[in-house]
Amino acid sequence: LETVLLTDFLRLLTLADLHYDPLYLNNASAEANECRKDAGALPAPAGRIGCDSPIDLIDKAINNTAEYGPYDFVLTTGDFPAHSLVTKYPNYNDRNLSNLATKYVTSKIKSTYPNTTIIGVIGNNEGDNNYNYTTTKNSERLRELYYDCNYRDVVNNNEKFLEYGYYAQETEHNLTIIALNWNFYSPRDQPQVKDQEDPADQFKFLDTELQKANNTQKQVIILYHGPFGVNGYNSQANTVDKYTQYYENIVVKYQDIIICDLIGHFHQDQFRYRLDGRRAYTPGFLLPSISASNGNNPGFRITELRRENGKWVLSDYTQYYLDLNLANYNVSKGLDFNFKFQYKFSEFYALYVDNSKKAQPNVKNIQYLNDQMRIDDELYALWITTSNLWYSPNMAENMCAIDANTVTDYQLCVQEYKYDQ
Repeated sequence: LETVLLTDFLRLLTLADLHYDPLYLNNASAEANECRKDAGALPAPAGRIGCDSPIDLIDKAINNTAEYGPYDFVLTTGDFPAHSLVTKYPNYNDRNLSNLATKYVTSKIKSTYPNTTIIGVIGNNEGDNNYNYTTTKNSERLRELYYDCNYRDVVNNNEKFLEYGYYAQETEHNLTIIALNWNFYSPRDQPQVKDQEDPADQFKFLDTELQKANNTQKQVIILYHGPFGVNGYNSQANTVDKYTQYYENIVVKYQDIIICDLIGHFHQDQFRYRLDGRRAYTPGFLLPSISASNGNNPGFRITELRRENGKWVLSDYTQYYLDLNLANYNVSKGLDFNFKFQYKFSEFYALYVDNSKKAQPNVKNIQYLNDQMRIDDELYALWITTSNLWYSPNMAENMCAIDANTVTDYQLCVQEYKYDQ
């Protein structure tokens, strides 16, 4: 099942922000902001909105991806361990618990796809202390990740990763995937990094690799953990502004060969693009996460590339999600749970993109959708609910109010279905 045969068609599995939490408890409460303490909540073995991923969710997610294969590549955006495993649990011998979680995820991905090229980046939660990566070459932490946590299995054994956590992977498809260590550019990294014009010489590396690809007529996908620019969730800078500008100054020169940016971190399905004057270029896709910690259902995406007139184009993507409330309800009844189809871009947005029968997720269409959402409430509502993978807060309360005629009946109904607490 692992070999894709069509040379003019590529399928890319993208996995983002799995955040395995080995301390997760089924009866914990996300409302109490403590997913590792028994709070007597309704058992949620499949995972809980507001919490990182239990082992059952990790296993089910990766196993389900295999059912929709085969793939030419598996791409990951990091953040394999849960949040706060180091900062809140120092008694576990510094990073041991975080390393355990990371190694479980890397090993699970590799064992599921032993013969598929896996290309990944590091997230902020793999750092020494969340976002903290030294610009010292061949650091102890990167060696620990590569060898002890089996990160080598998700960076295609590329030893360039050991230097600073970034590398480029050339493929046989006239396609290069550049994997960046975005963490250097986060406002939450250590202060000494902000004084550097080019932390770990990564911008120089990016420019060199893009120039090489351009000279050899190859196309590029850029993979990194967190998006440049601003976080629409809290209106705060997600990247130090000067680094965002440096990045844009480089990629604008090579916009004709960059297919897209693939990004994690926000746990949401969103898209971005850049502007060269008023001209949009280089679409960026924020990928859904397996972790439900940001008020979202878990999800993963399959991205499709097709060769048209000798060049790769991003022709479509298909997204799958897990309704966590329904999954936990099924488990309570002795049933299994599985990820299911959410939407296909070409079909989902077809009615809104120039009345097209089949819309490609290219930068022209994404810019058009963004413009239309500002004047079309229906389109915006469709997009924003898709962004959280159709998780709707207070769903149990709203549904139970439809047919519960008494307060007692209502409370019993909510108690039976309320897993997102």
